[in-house]
Amino acid sequence: MTGKRGEDLAARHLRALGWRIVERNWRCSQGELDIVALEPRPDGAPARVVAVEVKTRSGSGYGDPLEAITVAKLRRLRGLATRWYREHPGVGQGLRLDAVGIVKPVGMAPMLTHVRGL
Repeated sequence: MTGKRGEDLAARHLRALGWRIVERNWRCSQGELDIVALEPRPDGAPARVVAVEVKTRSGSGYGDPLEAITVAKLRRLRGLATRWYREHPGVGQGLRLDAVGIVKPVGMAPMLTHVRGL
């Protein structure tokens, strides 16, 4: 499964949760955010902005895909998410970073793990 197909699956997962996808593959000079979405809040408050890193693997031979999010990568993702949030005032309230790991072994259904609040 390619990264694009994994991102498509992650986006479908988020939409099924009632989230709205705002951007996909947002880029700036410091890097890229895979997905930026709005998570509705049950209390009616403005939606929360969530930047989502997607990691996809075709098997578990290289470990869980989320293990690829190192401390350095996490630091960079937080900076990217903050930059996106500052450049898009008025889009949601509050910011969080999530990750979706997808493993798609040959001949099997994909297994998706969504980790909130990295």
